[in-house]
This record gives sequence, C-alpha cells and structure tokens, in this order.
Amino acid sequence: MSECLVYGLYVLFNSTIYDEYYRILNGSTQVNSTEINNMPVPELETIQEMGRKLIKTRDFSEKGCDLILEDIMDKISETREFLKNIGMPKQQQADICCYVILAMAGIKPEMPWNEATNEWIRIHDIIQFANTYYGTSYAENSRETFRKQALHRFRTAALVEDNGKATNSPNYRYRLTDETLQLIRNLDTNEWNKHLKLFLTYHEKLVDIYASKKKMTMMPVKLMETILAFQLASIMNCKRQLLKILHQDLLLTQNVYMLEIQ
Repeated sequence: MSECLVYGLYVLFNSTIYDEYYRILNGSTQVNSTEINNMPVPELETIQEMGRKLIKTRDFSEKGCDLILEDIMDKISETREFLKNIGMPKQQQADICCYVILAMAGIKPEMPWNEATNEWIRIHDIIQFANTYYGTSYAENSRETFRKQALHRFRTAALVEDNGKATNSPNYRYRLTDETLQLIRNLDTNEWNKHLKLFLTYHEKLVDIYASKKKMTMMPVKLMETILAFQLASIMNCKRQLLKILHQDLLLTQNVYMLEIQ
C-alpha cells in the first residue's frame, strides 16, 4: 500500500461526513470491518490524490480532511449550479450531466475553472475521467445513458458540438463549444454575470426548446370563411377531426362546404 493511499484513506475516515455515515450504520462503540468494507469510497486514484493533498498541507485535523474531501464535492455542486443558470432542465442537472461537463472541460477536483479546455473526446474518455477523478464507477455499457441524458441534450443547447463523424465511428468525438468554454472559464470570477448574460442572449435555453416541442404542429384548413387548425398527430387523426366537425354541422344546417388546405 502506497503512502498516498494510506493518507488518502485517513482523509476519508477522519472526515465529518464519513464519521456521521458510520455512526448511522453502527450505533455501538466497536468498529466492524464488514461495515467499513461496505462503505462507498471513491476510486483508488481519487483517494491517492486526497493523500497527496494531505501530505502537502500536513493538516491532519478533521476540518482539514473535510476541506480536502469537499474539493471533490464542491466541483459537482458548482457544475450543477452552472447548468441551472444556463437554463438546463432538472434532468440535465443530474450528477451524470455534471461529470460530463467536468470531463469535457478537463477539470479535476483541485483545478480552478480558468484552466478548462475543450479537447475532442469520446464517451469512453468521459467515463474514465469521472471514474478516475470523481470516484464514480460507471461501466462501459452506460455509454448510451451518457449520450441520451447528457450529450444529446447539451448539443441541442449548443453547449457541446460533435466532429461530424458517424455516431458508430471509432473517431466520433465531442467537445465544448468555444462559447461554453469561455463561460466555464469565468466561473467564480467578477466577469461571470456578464459572460452568462452574453451566452443566454445568443443561445436558446434548452428548457424553451422542450416547451416549444410540446406545442404540436397545427395544419390550417379554410372552411368557407373560417380558418380551422388541426393537430398533425397523424393524417388519419386529422381526417377524423375534420369529418367530425363537418358531420355535426351538416346535420344541423345541411350546408355544402368548400375546403381549402392552407
């Protein structure tokens, strides 16, 4: 066991959150190894990174361990707030979406936002980044979840772009748009509000896009001097709506109508 790993485990088990979590599991004064082994912990690389930070700070207090652990958690919270501010729906503020943004920006827990980048990367790279630096355990077969829940939605909102290759090509890549990169680099700066306002001016919010899609396309039909609108759920549905109206009116007036599709 390496020195960094030993110090990293110290950070975990000396932190407030792990202490409180264990007390919930076990009310006795005895520490049970089985319960310790069943506690969720970050990936090995993340624990080692915690150890390196503790060796550097030499602050072995509970507060010092909390600060190191919070470095990881803070990035998730800040990313979620970022997604909320630019108008992403609640579903696209989930942890998996936060990990996508962090991976595509290349932001590790200890890195400042102004060091963000927008290199072309694969979904595989995103999964590996989240697992390595943020203690997740996503499997390779979760790629479709990343694509559907995060990347597809982010592309629609002009947060990311692809390289135009076929989606089943091994060379298919995503990256943050230049506008998104500029916005992320200004998180936690005095220029944040200005850049956010500029971004929202030129990018339609995904929330608004979703809302507009719920309004079904209507087909205008001119009936004598009256304009009617029918939902285009299907051709047969449109015919049924039209015939229903005509049938009801013909029974009452026996009028003959001229129809004009607009």
